[in-house]
Amino acid sequence: MKLSLLFILCLSFVILLMTIVSIVSAQNPTTLSLQFLTLRSISIPVGLLLTFSLVLGMITGGTLWMVGQAINLRQDRRV
Repeated sequence: MKLSLLFILCLSFVILLMTIVSIVSAQNPTTLSLQFLTLRSISIPVGLLLTFSLVLGMITGGTLWMVGQAINLRQDRRV
């Protein structure tokens, strides 16, 4: 029961984030370019940048969570 409630909360949070990103990207079609030191990217819409950032964060967070679970599992087996 506890796992399914956590899954539903996480899923609803992801759906909320994707809804916010889609609303912002539809209302703000302006383009921008990122600059780091002397490097400059191409001009891309703000919504696309938000989508890339959200997906990259979800992939990174999921990967770090799986690594943490593997480390915890390995430590539990040693005890």
